Formats: sequence, C-alpha cells, structure tokens
Amino acid sequence: MAETQVTQNLPPEYIQQGYTNLIQNASDYVGSAGPLPNFQLAGFSPAQQQAMQQAYSMQGYSYDPSTGFTQTGQAAGQPEMELGLGALGQYGNQAGSLYNQAASAQFDPSSYKNYLNPFQDEITKAINEQGAMAQNQAAAQQAMGGTYGGSRGQIQQGQIQGNIFDTIGQATSQNYNTAMGQAMQNFQNEQQRGFAGAQGLGALGQSMNQGYQNQAMMQNQLQGQGVNQMMGIGQMQQQLGQASLDADRANQMQLINRPMQMYGFMSDILSGAPATMGYQYTQNYGQAGSPFSQMLGTGASILGGLGQFGKMMK
Repeated sequence: MAETQVTQNLPPEYIQQGYTNLIQNASDYVGSAGPLPNFQLAGFSPAQQQAMQQAYSMQGYSYDPSTGFTQTGQAAGQPEMELGLGALGQYGNQAGSLYNQAASAQFDPSSYKNYLNPFQDEITKAINEQGAMAQNQAAAQQAMGGTYGGSRGQIQQGQIQGNIFDTIGQATSQNYNTAMGQAMQNFQNEQQRGFAGAQGLGALGQSMNQGYQNQAMMQNQLQGQGVNQMMGIGQMQQQLGQASLDADRANQMQLINRPMQMYGFMSDILSGAPATMGYQYTQNYGQAGSPFSQMLGTGASILGGLGQFGKMMK
C-alpha cells in the first residue's frame, strides 16, 4: 500500500474565525438595514410667506392654499390713480365746456352802444352853437356889404350849414367807430380769456393726474422695496433651514455607513494578518500507482482543501 504525504496551506484558526464573524455580521447588517433617509426640501420661510402675502396685497388679493386667491381690496396706488383720472376727467370736461362756449360765442352788433361817448349830445350841441355863430357873423358881414338876402349870402349860409352837418356827422361817425371797435375788442378779449381758461383747466387736470400717478408709482416702489427686503430675509432663513435638513441627513448617513466602515477596517486588519499556516497529513492508497496517477491524487487533495477554504469564506 502506497503512502502519500500532502501539505495543505490554510489561514490560522483565529483568522478564519475573524473572517467568519466579519462576513456573518456584515450579512446580518445588510439584511436588517432599512431604507436610506430621503432628501428633504426646506419650505418657504415665514418671512418669504409674509413677503408673498404683501405682494398679493399690493395687487388687491390675498392667498390661502385652501381657497386660492381672494380679492380683498384695491391694488397699491389704485386709489391715487383713480383720483388722478377723476381730476383729469373733471377739469377736462370743464375745459371742453368753456372752450366750446368761447368758440360758439357770437358778437352782438348792438353792444357798441355800451361804449358810445356819453357826451355826444353835448358835442353836437356845441357844433351847432359854433355853426350858428358862424352864420350870424356871415349875416352881419352880408348886411354891412349890402348883400344880405342875396344869392351869394344864401350860398354862404348854406356852406356854413353844410359844414355844421359834416362836423356833426364826423363826430357821430367817430363816436360810433370807436364804440364799435371797443365792443369788438372786448368781445375778442373775452373770447381769448375763455380759450385761455379752458387751456388752464386742461393743464390743471393733467398736472393733478400726473401728481397722483407719481404718488401711486412712489407708493408701489416703496412697497416693492419692502417686499424685496422681506423676501431676501426669507431666502436666508430658507437657506439656513435647508442647510439644517442637509446636515441631519448627512448625520443619518454617517450613522448608517459607520458599521460598514468598521467592517472595512476589520477586513483591512485581517488582510494584514498571516495568510497561511501549513500542516501535513498522510493518506494511504490500496496500491502504488503510476507516477502520473500519484500526481493526480496529490492535485485532487490540494483542490479539495482549497474548496473547503472557499466554503469557509462564503
């Protein structure tokens, strides 16, 4: 009977036990591990919610997640804008009415009487008196010359009388023309004052409207700045909240990964320990075989030992 000596290399028993415990503990941990913590998103901060409510209020609305948008009043600056438009309409209507009144006015030809010289009768009387004196002087001269009552005297008297009529007519005509010119000038001045008044009313309405519009714009800007400042504060609060949520998840992940890190640490320690320890055993066969069969038997023994070690590592 042949006797074969086989040498099989296996790790030390404490190393095998360490690997066995490590694999068992890791398997148990993986089998009992729960789901990973979810990522969380920080919601709107109180300051952001307040800023959004202020923004809604600027548009005349309020917002509630359960009911949605509700109109609660006028938008910011809307009262001022309405006042401006009201002033523009009011004074615009007055301006239009005054302009139409001035444009449709008709000159009254008889209005010249209000501007006639009140002393026209005295002027006429004075002309007649001066004419009579001239006629008397002419008659006296004719009498002295012996021509009174003759044709030449009558012609001279007629000329004096004609001069009287011409002078009275010129004075009366001048009085009439002056009065008519003054009446026409007064009518035109009154008409121009109407046009100017209409223009002034229109400008006043536009000025008041622009003032109200500027006031509304300034109010919107001031409220908008307040909303932006509040939103900026809210964003910082939200970022801080998000950082806190991220830190909490990182801490949870660190606790979850800690055992795996420790298992890896132990695996590194075991990997640095002596990997093999040799021992011998003797196997008897019924009869000695050929050298080739002996080599096959030795190889099978070695493979069998490695297979057992592989099972231990699983």
